[in-house]
Amino acid sequence: MYSPLSLLSEYLSRMKKNNSLQLLNYDLHRFLMFMISIGAICILSGISIALWAQYQSNGASVFFYRSDLLGNYSHSPYAFIYNIALMLAGFFILIAMVALYNIGLSQLTLLMALAGAWLGVSLFFMGMFPVNYLHLHHLATFSYLLSSLILYFLTVIARPSHPSLCTYPTLFFSTIGFIIALILLLKLNWQALSFPSCQHSNEQACWILFMVWLRPVILLAWCFSLGLNIKHIIQSSTRVVSPHEESNK
Repeated sequence: MYSPLSLLSEYLSRMKKNNSLQLLNYDLHRFLMFMISIGAICILSGISIALWAQYQSNGASVFFYRSDLLGNYSHSPYAFIYNIALMLAGFFILIAMVALYNIGLSQLTLLMALAGAWLGVSLFFMGMFPVNYLHLHHLATFSYLLSSLILYFLTVIARPSHPSLCTYPTLFFSTIGFIIALILLLKLNWQALSFPSCQHSNEQACWILFMVWLRPVILLAWCFSLGLNIKHIIQSSTRVVSPHEESNK
């Protein structure tokens, strides 16, 4: 027979263990939030610096070239910043997806984490092998296109089961990103693994170039929105836990 004191002691030890595991999960949430936000900041900084440098020398015509030319060492004076930013962004997104995988909300989020890790690795190799290494760059770009297509699709279908993780802004960016990735995949030249060139002068708008430019913007918005969603999850969970912690004090 267990005495009431021993049962109470066992109950408190279990509660302490559960609280420590819960705090560990919150730490993973915070780690995910910071890593995905840093990855987005890397993308924003790299594109902004390289684009500003190109705009200073070429003016508005820079928008009529493909965005990957910002990483061309013979074309862009700050290509090394753009490429390093891609590598750093890919690394931080990969680490963030490792945290999401370890949080383990469901099988669907595990698939999202794997697709996001694939996207992070693709970004890393896009920075390591810029357009100067044409064949390797096309392989990395194709990998990025496929991984983003799958990631956005998984995020969209995660909305019913995980509304706090996939909020309406995240759903919007994921839908737009999925449509863009799907259209670009259908327009892809499968022999060269590249997109077709525009059949007009460089001073006219090209919808393919427009979508290529939109890809990093959508990814940037997706990362920031996911980071904000994780922040809201932490805040709402803290509101639930804090009264118990205060009573224990």
